[in-house]
Amino acid sequence: MVVMNRVDYKNQEEIMLQDEIVYKRITDKRRNPTSKTETELQERLLKLKDTDFLTDNEYKKLRPFDSYPAAFYDLPKIHKVPLVEQNDHFTIEADTEVPLRPINSSIGSPTYEISKYLARILKYLYNDVYTVRNSKEFASFIFNQKIEPNERIVSFDVTSLFTYIPVDLVLQIVKEELNNTTIWTQHTGLSADHIYGLLKFVLNNSYFMYEDCHYHQIFGCPMGSPVSAVIAELVMQRIEKTALQTSPVWVRWWKRYVDDSNACVKQSDISIFHNHLNSINPHNIQFTLEMPVVTENQQAIAFLHGYRNYNHNIW
Repeated sequence: MVVMNRVDYKNQEEIMLQDEIVYKRITDKRRNPTSKTETELQERLLKLKDTDFLTDNEYKKLRPFDSYPAAFYDLPKIHKVPLVEQNDHFTIEADTEVPLRPINSSIGSPTYEISKYLARILKYLYNDVYTVRNSKEFASFIFNQKIEPNERIVSFDVTSLFTYIPVDLVLQIVKEELNNTTIWTQHTGLSADHIYGLLKFVLNNSYFMYEDCHYHQIFGCPMGSPVSAVIAELVMQRIEKTALQTSPVWVRWWKRYVDDSNACVKQSDISIFHNHLNSINPHNIQFTLEMPVVTENQQAIAFLHGYRNYNHNIW
């Protein structure tokens, strides 16, 4: 459980929502984006059912009705701040600002069911060569991995992944991947154009309520929509594949969990590779670098919300 000062929490939320690149406040009280989105999606789905691209059961499941707006709130990124251990709990130093992760909880919203449906289909586009699913899988990989004295284990973390993924980039990658494989066609009667159109509709209709006001997320992908996690994974797979295939330096390994990556690189090449990573999508997807913490006879690096210890010969 995390306890925060309510005033500080609200202030940070309001500052976040003032970012006019990402969010737009709907000031016209007569507008109801929830009912408008619901009606437009109902029409799209009915057309797909009438042309036999959706079954009756699929249509009934996906058709929104009596929808209500997504709810906006934030989760504190506790793993991003240094914690001070007390007797029976942890605390942070005074005046430390805890970064927040914005969540648009879309349960019950017009696009929630279609977002879940698209997420199930788009997962078949995964090519997870570099991903790990959990700590156990990473530990299995890393066990007895040897590194040279001139190599370092470093961590790369994406800055606000969901908020900074451009919708145009998402749609481009999804369109290309849908055309590059056919396995997904075994799980839906929709065509690639239908999926592309529905995904574009979901991403362009990300509305939510905060303090009795409607907002529209006009940039990035809403964290809290089921399809967002899937398309974020697809974007990360494309970026890391491009980065590793074009890297000017050798990377011994690269393993990633969501937006947190663990890599082994020569110490002299770390800055070169870091700059290369940030050149793949320089305006949006940027990586921060975390170097190992040096202690007596060993080093430790944060990964999967924990610290992994190693020396120069073995993990």
